[in-house]
Amino acid sequence: MTGLPELNSRVLVAVGPESADAGRPSRVEDVEPDGALAVAAPQLSASEGVPLHGEPLMVRWSTPRGLMALPVSFLRGPVGSPSVWWVAPAGPATIDQRRHFARARVLGSVTISVGDVEVRAAVADLSEGGVRAGLRSVGELPADLEPEAPVVARVVVDGEEFVLDGWVRRLLPHGPGAEVAVEFRQPVPAQVADRLRHIVLQSQILERRASS
Repeated sequence: MTGLPELNSRVLVAVGPESADAGRPSRVEDVEPDGALAVAAPQLSASEGVPLHGEPLMVRWSTPRGLMALPVSFLRGPVGSPSVWWVAPAGPATIDQRRHFARARVLGSVTISVGDVEVRAAVADLSEGGVRAGLRSVGELPADLEPEAPVVARVVVDGEEFVLDGWVRRLLPHGPGAEVAVEFRQPVPAQVADRLRHIVLQSQILERRASS
């Protein structure tokens, strides 16, 4: 069956197809010919229970095309060692267009590496899902920096550095310069995700205070 995440792919698993949460970090541990997937059992809070048989879930993973979303139904679990949940596709995988990550304007810089070339830009806004930045001159753009190009983004905010790989999602002229948006490969490491969410939350709080 095509349109499925590959074995060992890092994925996000969300309970409920309309969950506001992008999902919990997991990994594809097995793929059956009929499309059934074994995903590493996500970590649940004390108040959460294992889904019931047939309950809808959503599996998300990054590809060069974008963030993919596959509706699935819960079959059984947790079983085995390592502990897995078995799920079955309940529809086709599609590019997930929804924005799951809160973003905020922050002061910082980002160095975008494409191949051996590096481009430095000023951060416009940041989220767990990606970064948008501005370049003062179009002449700073290397030929290989184009939509869908795989890149490494080194983001520095308040002296804290985050190095994440991803893809160029948008590249637009902006006055004499250009705007570039990079989507991070999901899921980002848990500790990095926590720090990014904290930075975004603090920036949002400061912005609301300034506007009140």
